[in-house]
Amino acid sequence: MRRVFVFALLLSFVLCFVSAAGMPSHSKIRIASTKWFDIIYPVESENSARELFDKADSIYEKICASYGKEPDFRMPVVITPDTDAYNAYFSNGHYNHIVLFDAVSDESMAVFSEPLLGTFTHELTHAVSINMRNPFWKVIDSVFGDIFNQGSAIIMTTLFKEGAAVSMESSGGEGRLNDPFYLHMSRQAKLSGKFPSAQDVSGARDKFPSASASYGFGGPFAAFIQQKYGMEKYAEFWYRAINAKSLTYETAFKRIYDVSLGTAWKEFKDSVYVPDIPKSPLEEKFVTDFFNPEADGFSRQNLLGSRFYGLSSSNVSVSYIDGGAVWLCSAQDGMFGVPKKLFSRDGILSARLSSDGEFLAVSYEDDNSSGTKYKSALYEIKSGRWHQIKQAGLRDACVYYAEGKIYVTAVYAFSQSASLVTFAFDGKSFLRASEVSFASGESVFSPCFIEGNVYAVCRSGLEWTISCFGDLRNSNGVKNESYSFLPDARLRWLSAGTLGGKPVLLFSYAKPDTFPRLGWLDPSSKEMFLMNTDVSGGVYWPVAAAGSVVYSSYFYDNRKLLCLDTTSLDNAGGVLKLTAARSAVNESSDAFSESHGGSLEGTFSSKKYRKPYWHRGTLLTGPVVPGYQLIPYVADDVEGDSLINTVPFVWGLTWMTSNPWDSDTLTLSAGTSFEAKTWGFSAGFSGSTSTSLFSYSEMPSVVVDRDGFVQASNNLSLSSGVNLGGKADLLFSLENKAFFGKNTWGFFGLILDFIEDDNLYFYDKNKVSAKISTIRKKGPGTFELGGIALSVAYKTVVMGTAGGRHQYNVFNEGDDMVLRQYLYPEVSVNIPRLLPFSCRDSFTYNLPVAFNVQMCSYIGKFLSFEAESVLFAYEIQRGIPFVPLYFNRFLLTADYWGSFGNSGTDYTLWNFVKGFSDLSGDRMGYRDFLSLKLILEPSFNTGLFANPSLHVSVYCSVGLPLNDFDPRNFELAFGVGSLF
Repeated sequence: MRRVFVFALLLSFVLCFVSAAGMPSHSKIRIASTKWFDIIYPVESENSARELFDKADSIYEKICASYGKEPDFRMPVVITPDTDAYNAYFSNGHYNHIVLFDAVSDESMAVFSEPLLGTFTHELTHAVSINMRNPFWKVIDSVFGDIFNQGSAIIMTTLFKEGAAVSMESSGGEGRLNDPFYLHMSRQAKLSGKFPSAQDVSGARDKFPSASASYGFGGPFAAFIQQKYGMEKYAEFWYRAINAKSLTYETAFKRIYDVSLGTAWKEFKDSVYVPDIPKSPLEEKFVTDFFNPEADGFSRQNLLGSRFYGLSSSNVSVSYIDGGAVWLCSAQDGMFGVPKKLFSRDGILSARLSSDGEFLAVSYEDDNSSGTKYKSALYEIKSGRWHQIKQAGLRDACVYYAEGKIYVTAVYAFSQSASLVTFAFDGKSFLRASEVSFASGESVFSPCFIEGNVYAVCRSGLEWTISCFGDLRNSNGVKNESYSFLPDARLRWLSAGTLGGKPVLLFSYAKPDTFPRLGWLDPSSKEMFLMNTDVSGGVYWPVAAAGSVVYSSYFYDNRKLLCLDTTSLDNAGGVLKLTAARSAVNESSDAFSESHGGSLEGTFSSKKYRKPYWHRGTLLTGPVVPGYQLIPYVADDVEGDSLINTVPFVWGLTWMTSNPWDSDTLTLSAGTSFEAKTWGFSAGFSGSTSTSLFSYSEMPSVVVDRDGFVQASNNLSLSSGVNLGGKADLLFSLENKAFFGKNTWGFFGLILDFIEDDNLYFYDKNKVSAKISTIRKKGPGTFELGGIALSVAYKTVVMGTAGGRHQYNVFNEGDDMVLRQYLYPEVSVNIPRLLPFSCRDSFTYNLPVAFNVQMCSYIGKFLSFEAESVLFAYEIQRGIPFVPLYFNRFLLTADYWGSFGNSGTDYTLWNFVKGFSDLSGDRMGYRDFLSLKLILEPSFNTGLFANPSLHVSVYCSVGLPLNDFDPRNFELAFGVGSLF
C-alpha cells in the first residue's frame, strides 16, 4: 500500500509539472524585444507583433511624459489570436504585463484607425498610472512583487482607472471620447435626470449598465478635469492616491485640487452637452411605443429594464434579442403582433431574418475551446432546426435568396484582418461561394442583401462608408463601390427594408455633437436621407417594418423598443436629403495600408520564445503548507472529510509566479510552526483556459521535524465545462486528496506533543462529480433565473494504518484499513416568478424562488431540501460620499428548509438503500425551520473592492421550526451570507 501511494504521489506531481510547463495552443511562440517590452506572440500574429514593435516604445514614452515621469520598468506584452472576442487587459498579478487579444473589434469599439495600437495605448496607460510610485513603494515592489500596490488595491476604483485609460487613448483625436455613440450614456443620463454621482459609478454597481458605467462616465470626467486643471495636477492626484498618502480617493482629490470630488463632479455634469429636446421620446409626434402605439406613456414591456438589441425585419415580421432569447412578432398592414420567443441561447451576437421571414442567420459566442470563438448558423423558424456553418470566426451573418437559392454572407475575422465570406446552402450543407478580403486594420460590419447586391458598413482608418459588393454568389459578381456622406459621422447597424414602397438601407449614425440618429440610403437613386434632429434615447438598430422604423432606444439603465414614423418626421422638417458621394473601396484600402509604412520591415527581429518569467513574481510573508491530522471516525460529507488541516505553518515564505499569458501559475512555499517543531514545504501548480473548458490545481507537500519525515500529502483537482447548444452547461470535476505519514496533532498552530502517536497512516480520497445545468437568466430582473441543475458526486475514501500499531492509534482495533463510499445526488430548480407578471424595473415582487434537494450530503441528513423566495426587493445601486460604501439592494426573503435523517448516522453508499427503507418506514426524524430575512447588500466602494461581484448580504432573520412547533423556539439572528 505504501509503495502504491508513493508512486501515485510522484506520478501526479510529474503530470502536473508537464501540464504547468505547457504552452498555449500555438506551438511556435516567438519573442521580439524592444527597449521597454518583450513582445510575445505566436507566428499567426506576427504582423500584429511587427506593428506593435515599431510603435510600442514611443507610445510608452509619450504616456510617461504626459504623467511627468520617466519610463522606469520593462514588461512583457502578449499578443494572442486564441479568441475572436476583441479585448485586452493589463495586470500586475505577480508582475506587470499586458495581454492583447489579436482580433477584429465589433462596431461599438471601432474607434481607432489602428486598433491594435489604440488598445495597447489604453492598457499601457493602466500600467503607467498605477505605477506612479515613490521610492519607498518601488523598494517594496522590487522585493515583494508588482502586485503589492496599496493605492491600486484599496484606493483607486475602476472609475478613475478606466477614466485615465480612456482619456489617454482619446488624446490624439481618436478613441472613445471622440465617438458620439460612446458619449451617449453620459449625455442621455443628464437629459433623463438620472446623472449618477461619482460614487454611484465607481465600479460596484451590479445592475445594468454595471461596470460599463465606470467607462461611460470615467473617461469624460478624466478629460474634463485634465482640461480644466491641467495634466500636471492630474498626475499629482494619481501620485498621491497610488502612494496611499490619503485614505480615500475623495480625500486625495480634495488635497490636490482643493475642491471636493462632489463639486468637481457637478461642474463636470454641467459641462456635458445635451440637446434641447424632451426627456421622453414619446413627446415627439413621430415616435410611438412599439408594444402599445396608442398609449401616451411607455408600455409595461418597456418599463421592465430590458436590453433590446439585434433588431431585424422581413416582409412579414420583426425580431429582436432580449434576455438571451430571440423574439419574433408579425409586422403587416401597419400592425405588430404579440411577440413570441423563438429560442434561447447563450452569447447571441446577432440574428438576421430572411426577406420571407422563414430563416434566421444567427451569430453567437462559443466557449467550447480554449478561447471564445464566434460562430454562425442558420435557424429554420417553422421547424426549429439548426444548420451549423463549420467554419469558426464568423460574425454578423445574414441570409437571403438569389435566383431561388439560399445564401449566407458573414464577416470572417482573424487577427487584424477581416473578409466577407458567402456560402450557398442546399438545405443540408454550406458550400463556400466567394470571399472579399480587406486590408489589415480595415473593418466590415452588418452585411445585408438588397436589389441583388450585398451591402455593408466599412471602416478604413476613421472613414466610415456604406459599400456595395455586388453579387457575391461567385467571385465574378464582386463590385467595389462605396458611398460616403458626412466626413465626421460614425455609422452602425446596416439593415435592408422597405420605406414608402421603396427598398432602402437603414442605419444609425451620429456626429460629434448629436445623439445617434436614423439614416437611410436609396440604393437605386443613391439618395441619402438623414434625420437632422435628435430624439431622447437615440436611434439604435433601426429596421423597417410595417411601414415604420422600429428601433432600440438607449437610456442610462435600460433600453426601450420604439417606432419612428418617417413621414411625420419628414413633414416636421426632420429629414435632410443629400446625394451620397461615390468612391472605390480598393483606393481607400491601399491608402490605409500605406499608413503602416516601414512598421512591417526595418529593425524587427524575433527569436524562439525561451524566456519564462519565473524570476518575477510575488513574495508572500506566510506559507501555504498544510499540516494534516487524520480523524477517521469523524464521518465524511459532501464538502468535508476525515483529513483535517490542523497545523497551519504561520512562519515562512511563499513565491508565486505565472507565465505572461496567465494560463499557468507556480507556487513554492516553505514554513515552520510555532516553536520550530515541524517544517513544511509545498509546490503548487494551477492553471486554466480563458473559458471554462479546463482548469487544474495540484499541490504536493511534505512535512518534516527534527527526527526526519513526518508526512507527505497531495491535493489535485481537475475540472472541465462544456456548453451544450447554448442551452445548458455540462461540468465534470475530479478531486484527489492523498496523505501518508504521522498525524500532526495540533491546535491553532501549536503542536500537542503530549499525544504520543508514532503510527504511520495513509488516506486517499477520490471524488468524481458531474453536473448539468440549464439555469439561465430569464429576464432583466436581478432574480429572474429559471432552469434545473442535476448533479451527482461519487466519493471513495480509503484510510488506515500503514504497517504496525503503536501504543496510541486513531483506529479501533481491527480497523487497520477502512473503505468508505458515498453518493451525493443533488437537484436545484429556479423559477423566475411564481406570480404571473413581470416587475417594474428596479423592483422584485413576483416571487422568484429557488429549490434545492440533496441526499446524504451531511451527517445525520439522508434527505434535505430548501426553498428560498424573494418576497420584495428594491435596487438601491447608490454610493455615499465620504464613507466608501455602496448599497446594491434591499430585500425581504422567506426561507424554508427541512431534512429527514437520524442524528449521527453516516449515510455511506452501503446504507444508501437502507436509508430509503427507513424513510418509507417512518423511522427517520424530520426537522425543519422557517425564517424571514431582512437583507441589505452593501459593498466596499474603494479600490478593487468596488466590484460588481464583491458585495455581501448582511441580514437579520427571525424564524422557528414548524414540525416541532413551540413559540419558545423563536430565533432572532444576525449574520452575513449569500442569496440564491
